[in-house]
Amino acid sequence: MAFCKNQIFFSRPSNLNDPFDTSDLLIRPYKKFCDAVGLDNPRALFEKFGICCFTKANKADNGHFWSLYANSYKGYALEFNEDKFNDRGYAPLQMQEVTYSKTPFNLNKFSNSFMSKDGIDYTISSCISDYIKGDSMPLERLFQYLLLYKDSAIWKAENEYRMIIGSIRPPNWELQELKNGYLFTLLSSNTIKSVTIGHYMEDCNKRMLINCAGHKGIPIYEAVPCIEKSKWTVKILELK
Repeated sequence: MAFCKNQIFFSRPSNLNDPFDTSDLLIRPYKKFCDAVGLDNPRALFEKFGICCFTKANKADNGHFWSLYANSYKGYALEFNEDKFNDRGYAPLQMQEVTYSKTPFNLNKFSNSFMSKDGIDYTISSCISDYIKGDSMPLERLFQYLLLYKDSAIWKAENEYRMIIGSIRPPNWELQELKNGYLFTLLSSNTIKSVTIGHYMEDCNKRMLINCAGHKGIPIYEAVPCIEKSKWTVKILELK
């Protein structure tokens, strides 16, 4: 398991469960933009990215997440020490907050602007101009921004943060490229603060995670779906 090997996974955009994370729907409808930068195959351009998704919460008690992302309580949730992602060479891929909007980001309006994660303001027009001159970095920043731009009506409750791999990567990252994404070996074992296993996880996997957590000295919990005081809830129990 990735936890036992101290790894996290970055998915290619097209493998995420939201179809609006894929390049065709993000870019292809904006013909004026595509013509300006000569993009014949936006899907191929987007597939070089890798995305790792997180959410901010006090504890792993969100029933929506357990049902949708953790195989109906058969998976597990990791708690990370956010500060550690900025230590020992993680930059420039810090956590980035997802922007929620009622409408898509209009690429055909060249005056539209956005701010990159490093605090630089760009316009679509400047990204296109730099790309034509041979500098593809502003355009990559734009595509990263699109991967952080989500439909508020569907996704806002998830309070999502993302780490995105592009062409700029810290030199000491240990990345293993797979067909559907990238495996990254964490540089520091204390990046992971705790692990919470689902109540319906298979016994063999449960024993493995409990043993791994014990060896790492990391607290481990169990998420149990239940009804308490006439409410659906998820109870978090500490395991020894």
